[in-house]
Amino acid sequence: MSEEQREPPVMPDTNKAGGSAQDELSAWLSWLRQLGVLGGALSTLATAEIRLASGDLRRLLLLSLLMLPILVFTWLGLSVFVSWLVFSQSGMAGAGLFTFFAIQAGATMTIALLLKKYSRSLTLPMTRRYLDEIVEDIKHGP
Repeated sequence: MSEEQREPPVMPDTNKAGGSAQDELSAWLSWLRQLGVLGGALSTLATAEIRLASGDLRRLLLLSLLMLPILVFTWLGLSVFVSWLVFSQSGMAGAGLFTFFAIQAGATMTIALLLKKYSRSLTLPMTRRYLDEIVEDIKHGP
């Protein structure tokens, strides 16, 4: 965790024999308060990241819907390209059809890259990293 979120630990006073139990209790209470603050911060972070991911989920669904007709056009473009090459054997008509295919394939690749980008945010990376830090702090104790 960052240093701003940590309170300095209460060090036991060696001069007081009866105060060491009080100091240890105070350290545990301070640690529990810090865990409460960390839990609240984690909850806030998770809520914000879920809101951002839900926006990306809508974009992901929209891009998925847009990808279907483009895939159909790409397949049609490839089919027409191969058919025209076989039929004409001149290459001129095929060059025009290849351009059609290249445009469709470029659009498909662009949408695939956007799908990958938006789906990455659905894993909540910052929340998971923050939770791992909290678990590490809990393992080490106060």
